[in-house]
This record gives sequence, structure tokens and C-alpha cells, in this order.
Amino acid sequence: MPGPVSLCTAADVYHRIGGQAALAQLIDPEGTGTWSPSVLTLAIQDASSEVIMAAGVQSMVTATSQAQYQERFPELVTLAAQRALVLVWIYGTSGRAMPAHIETIGTMATQKLDDLRARKAKHGAVDFSPEPAHRIASVDNDPNSNRMTLSSWKTGFC
Repeated sequence: MPGPVSLCTAADVYHRIGGQAALAQLIDPEGTGTWSPSVLTLAIQDASSEVIMAAGVQSMVTATSQAQYQERFPELVTLAAQRALVLVWIYGTSGRAMPAHIETIGTMATQKLDDLRARKAKHGAVDFSPEPAHRIASVDNDPNSNRMTLSSWKTGFC
């Protein structure tokens, strides 16, 4: 069984930092100009999981391909790429201090994740509304007509 599809691609992460060469230069701890793409893959997977968990509080985030995520959830793709940039820095630099611009992106991404968890932010493309995570229906507080409520007192004595 194949693993989950990531929300963003390596190219999405590169675009947030200025290209593949800029990312390699930032996270190359030995200064050799090379780095392991598996670190980026892991950061993308972890960032995608974080974003899907946060968004899952309010809706079902489902798609079968990366292209469908791009089409249906562009905000989540951007958020996953921003979070992946922070994670690739953490995973790939052996504890070096984070540059201010990456820290700023990380702070913004964390705030957006918190907004998703608290249901303060909508996600989904303009023409796509995700299915709610919880059943939305009116609630009958006396489904068997055997509870004493203010409405039953009112109708019983009028």
C-alpha cells in the first residue's frame, strides 16, 4: 500500500527560499555544496502531516494525488511548504542558528496552523468546499419526548 501523498513538492519548498541552490547553500553544514534530498523528503512528509492534522479539525482533507491537493487546497500546500522549509533547516543543519527570514516564515506558519486548529481560518479553493469533519445537523434535545424541559412546562400548563 502506498504511503500518503505529500501536500507540497520539493519545488514548492525551493520557491519559498529562492531556488534549490539557495536551499542547498543554507543547509549544507560541511560547506561541500551537496546535501541529502532525503532530508527534504522527510521534512515535506512531516510538514504535510502537521498541516493535515491541523486542518482535519474542521474538514476532511482528502485527495488522491499531489495535483489534486494543489487544486483543492492551495492554502494548505503553501502552509506545508513553509513549514517544510523550517523543518528542513532543523533536520539538515545540526543545530545551527536559524536565519531571521526562515524564523519569520516559521512563526507565520505556526500561527496559521493554530488558526486552522481553532477554526479561525478557512481552507479549500474558491470553488471547492471540503466536507466537514463533524456531522452538521440540528439537535433534538428531547428525541423521545420524555424529558422535562422549559418548553414542556410551558405547553403543559397553558
